[in-house]
Amino acid sequence: MDVVRSAAVGDGWFPPLDAAAEALQDLYRVLNPAGHIEKYLNRLCEHAVELIEDADMAGVTVLDEEGAASTAARTSREVVIVDELQYRSWAGPCIEAAESEQIVVADRTTASERWPGLASEARRFGGQSFLSIPLPALEPGVRAGAVNVYGSRADGFARSEVALMNLFTTAAG
Repeated sequence: MDVVRSAAVGDGWFPPLDAAAEALQDLYRVLNPAGHIEKYLNRLCEHAVELIEDADMAGVTVLDEEGAASTAARTSREVVIVDELQYRSWAGPCIEAAESEQIVVADRTTASERWPGLASEARRFGGQSFLSIPLPALEPGVRAGAVNVYGSRADGFARSEVALMNLFTTAAG
């Protein structure tokens, strides 16, 4: 489904929402996600970094039926490293979002207070800000997941970025 702009509307559209609509259209072209799950999730991560101004990298965490966590998609090698830090300690935004089905957002200060080990180690790999959005199970054997966006800025993600990422992830999932 492509968005058709009315000539009467002009160019006054909210650019981040236009970009989100275009990213969703691209994901829908890849559909059926169940048949091409790896490609679908990698594109989801790529679009997340494109859509969210303060995002530097993104990944998808999945929890299998036994509760084991793994990274199913990523934009860079550093995502796997930051994710693994969370899996080993079973603490951090991706674990919390996947288990609680709640959005988890943390800037550098909040992350240092909530997950001191993760925060100090993640900084070495470019992660100072965290945004994790729950993702429903997209394939058999996966009970939950989260889209994780990492930023190198200490001040975190803006409320509008959190809302946009939530909308995008909900529509994509």
